[in-house]
Amino acid sequence: EVPVLFTPENTNWYTTAETTVSVLVTKKAQTIIWNDVLEGLSVKDTVCLTASAETEVIYSVDNEEVAVVEGNKLYFLAGGTVVVTATAAESDLYHAATAEKTIELGKVKATITDAPAAADTLTYGQPLSKVALINGEATCAGHFEWVEPTMVQIAGDYQMEVAFIPEDTNAFEGDTCTVY
Repeated sequence: EVPVLFTPENTNWYTTAETTVSVLVTKKAQTIIWNDVLEGLSVKDTVCLTASAETEVIYSVDNEEVAVVEGNKLYFLAGGTVVVTATAAESDLYHAATAEKTIELGKVKATITDAPAAADTLTYGQPLSKVALINGEATCAGHFEWVEPTMVQIAGDYQMEVAFIPEDTNAFEGDTCTVY
């Protein structure tokens, strides 16, 4: 309660009065402002999250298969969608607040840096799967395989398509090339 004093301008007609009134002071709403641009990211990126509010901001994610949070660091694990939530705690002066950002996370494109070779030749009637692929390299771990392993060709020289399959398919997209 707060004391209130009324002092009239015209004291001939009015007297001074004193009373108390109740004043309700409510907490102020706080707004979380994201300071990060969370776009154009891909797996294997790490982001330091920064959002500002009147109280401490704590971060969380809704899909720990795509990303995890440690303190204010966001680590991406796989391609997909993840919602990052910033939560500002309630205090004596402020209400709690939350803000969300949805991130569409792309996979990293693996690139074949050295095409593999066929380990041997085929005899008419044999499918491509009878010949191993050797000596290929790519920008991440993985293996090579024939795109059409059951294909059978007549005698001759051919260009055949080979796919690179990343070991970590959550983080990387494959690539293709042609083998002679």
